[in-house]
Order: sequence, then structure tokens, then C-alpha cells
Amino acid sequence: MRSGGISTARRLQDCSGRDEGADHRSLVRTALRLAKRARWDGLDSLVERSWRLLDRTEDYDAWLVAWPPGANIELHDHGGSSGCVVAVSGELVETRAAPDGNGRYALHPRRIVAHGLPVTFSGWEVHDVSNHGSEGALSVHVYSQRLTRMTFYQLEGDTLAATRCDAVEDGEPEQRFP
Repeated sequence: MRSGGISTARRLQDCSGRDEGADHRSLVRTALRLAKRARWDGLDSLVERSWRLLDRTEDYDAWLVAWPPGANIELHDHGGSSGCVVAVSGELVETRAAPDGNGRYALHPRRIVAHGLPVTFSGWEVHDVSNHGSEGALSVHVYSQRLTRMTFYQLEGDTLAATRCDAVEDGEPEQRFP
């Protein structure tokens, strides 16, 4: 029962660009506002990570993501779109692939908990997100500029290697939140 999605439609070399997102304060305010009303009926019956487009304006798009136990998304960036993640329920682990200044990368995990602090990132930061808990989790993700592509990576030793770049399908929100 997945909504929305990713389709492999761009070649890897088409994934360059610059970070043109909104300031993080604006993203945090929007994510917190949407998280107050975010619900997913049937969250406990999901077996794979699923998502719905919540809202879209000229400045941002917002997604509701459901994470059953064990669900994850591999290392990726957001194609230049800055973002904010707020956990609505449950607990997630975000792991960033952080450069050390010498061209090497290391993984740095941190928790994203319901009713905790929002997590922000620039459009070219590389991270993954996982639900290691025994209960489903729900999160709101807000991106500015609108999310149009994601590049996926593997960490090979201490080197980050891009594996593919996927276009994010365009669509209309399934529900709107005031």
C-alpha cells in the first residue's frame, strides 16, 4: 500500500545542481504545523515504508511518511532541496554520511523522536532514515525547493559512491492541511 513514489528516470550525471531551498526556520515552522494534524489510518498494518504528498505550494512540498518496524531508506540526498523532518509518532534513526574534510566519509547516527526537535538538512547532505523500533513510526518531511530528485549512495570503506539518481513523481496532495 504505497502512495506516491520514485521512478528511475534520470541518469546519474543529471543530478548535479545547487542548494536553493528556503531557510530552515520556515521549513521547521511548516513541518511542525503539519505534524499537529498528521494521521495515517492503518499505520500498524503496513509492511513497507509508504508516503503521501500532504501539501504543495510554490515554495515547498510536504510528505507524510509511514515507517513500519524495520523500514528504512538507504543513503540519499534530496537533489538540492533543503528539508526538515519531524517525527509525529514513534522513533526514527537518521544516519548522516559526514565528510571529514579530507574526502573521506563516516556515518553519524542520531535519533528523531516524536514530539522532539525537528531535524533539518541541506539539499546535498547524504543520510538514511530507519525505524529500529517494534512499533510503526510516522514523520512529516518538508522540502524547499520542491523535491524533484534523489541521488542514492553506498559507503564503500570511507568513500561515498553514487549508485543511482531517481526522479520523484509529481502529483497532487491526497489531503490538504490548513
